[in-house]
Amino acid sequence: MDAKFTELVEQLNGLDFKGMYGSDFLHTWDKTTDELKALYIVADALRELRENNVSSKIFDSGLVVSLFRDNSTRTRFSFSKAANLLGLELQDLDEKKSQIAHGETVRETATMISFMADVIGIRDDMYIGKGDAYMAEVSESVQQAYEDGVLDHRPTLISLQSDSDHPTQSSADMLYLINEFGGLENLKGKKVAVTWAYSPSYGKPLSCPQSLISLLPRFGMDVLRGRRHRDPQELGSLCRHGEAYQPVRRGRRRRHRSAREGAARPERHPSGLVLHDRAHGEDCQRPGHHLYAPAARRHLRCLLRTRRG
Repeated sequence: MDAKFTELVEQLNGLDFKGMYGSDFLHTWDKTTDELKALYIVADALRELRENNVSSKIFDSGLVVSLFRDNSTRTRFSFSKAANLLGLELQDLDEKKSQIAHGETVRETATMISFMADVIGIRDDMYIGKGDAYMAEVSESVQQAYEDGVLDHRPTLISLQSDSDHPTQSSADMLYLINEFGGLENLKGKKVAVTWAYSPSYGKPLSCPQSLISLLPRFGMDVLRGRRHRDPQELGSLCRHGEAYQPVRRGRRRRHRSAREGAARPERHPSGLVLHDRAHGEDCQRPGHHLYAPAARRHLRCLLRTRRG
């Protein structure tokens, strides 16, 4: 077995994460620091297996059910890929084509699909106070059915974004930063400015910035929240020790890389790291502007820099 994989597995020995077994993953703030560390280590170990062409299928069979109550591209396909990577089959639940459209209750639907499902992933982020409540009702319904002996197993529920948190996305961002800066311990004291990405085509859920703002300080990072619709040329001033983001004039943005130029990557500046948001709408129509798929941040512009001594 690869030495790095073995080293990652050994790192789990000093962590207490037994509480994660059989539990849901709805918010990062529901998990202990040890549990989050274990999550990042296991994710790194799975990637190590994938990069060395070693199978990571720990299931011979099983079903994952996804329910997207809001549009999704990246999360939808990454969730499907994750299920496949572990040996599970994915089935997307379309509410319009199910008995939900005929008035079936949340409890009935949750229990019914849980007869077959090992994992249930839900995105419900459109209305404040609704997404979390819906996922909590699904979780409680499944738990009650299991305790009553209706179900012979208890599926795990994963939030694929609610109105308050986007735990899978912020965890992916966190892992990127851990690898970029050479370890979790190296993130302490780093300054991060988080602001909404601007899009003329649709509004961004509050859960995107809130997810990072609530997670990063737990590992010693200094987070500054930028106000919504901040002018791009003001963003640099968020970092009081100097600009991590090169300000641009109103109406102009950095040129995004096209597919022909290879995979887009965050830019490294002398003072830190810039993670770009996606280009949207009219940006994609301008000459020289191409749709940009970022390596770590989809809905936010996350500015990262080290403190100066």
